[in-house]
Amino acid sequence: MNARTDFPALEEPSVAPNPAALGQRVARWRTRLRTWRRPHHLMLAALPHAPGQARVIEAATQAFAEWAARHEGASVDIALSSHFMLMAVCEAGPGANAQALREQACARWTHYLDQSAEGLDADWCVQTSLDGGRAPVALACALPRPLVEGLQQVARQHGLRLLALRPWWAEALQQAWRELPSPAGLPEGTLRRWAWREGDWQTRALVALHAGQWVLQALVFLAPDQADEADLADAWGDGATDAPGAAVLAVSSGDLVSLVDVGSDIATQEGAA
Repeated sequence: MNARTDFPALEEPSVAPNPAALGQRVARWRTRLRTWRRPHHLMLAALPHAPGQARVIEAATQAFAEWAARHEGASVDIALSSHFMLMAVCEAGPGANAQALREQACARWTHYLDQSAEGLDADWCVQTSLDGGRAPVALACALPRPLVEGLQQVARQHGLRLLALRPWWAEALQQAWRELPSPAGLPEGTLRRWAWREGDWQTRALVALHAGQWVLQALVFLAPDQADEADLADAWGDGATDAPGAAVLAVSSGDLVSLVDVGSDIATQEGAA
């Protein structure tokens, strides 16, 4: 689980010199230098909504645009709520590649969304975390294409260095994975369960010891009433615990989304509606 789970960074286009905008460009360069090694880390939360809902995507893009206008030229990465994304754990046997994993994940999502594969490809950006064939499974995540493209457009407009778009729990999952005990001496089928909370919703990960190695069995995003369903209750036993390093992501009452700058070494926490 050491493979990257974020979406590709934004490549900045070259910009022709514009003497009228020299002051703005100098200010951007100063901000860029100040945040190059210590970027801003944004958390973008959302209320529950239908996958890819335009109104929520527009609100998220607008919140980022308001933040970007106050931080021209900055380096930034964005951690996103599970409400924005689709996720799937895929089989990654010998010879598996990113395209095969993408096809596995898309087959599940098209069934869930009742959408054609062509429509899914047009409306969603997919990223996989194939770990060099060392793990028997891999993780696939998808974000609505209008959201990805909208955030990238805002970054270009304000001269931001957009490093990544990633699940907000990705770093905590990797931290929890690193802290797993050695498989030596543990019985086959030993389980570990983790959770990342967004209000009453939870992103849950189930890990099991199989053939001498830890394997990710499931990664699901559960509504409050789903955790009590019989099949899920059997799988999760007495429930999941908060993963190491995991905060609780929440949206203020009355807002569709919430964008919070959780800071860098040089930035203080601030929020935007």
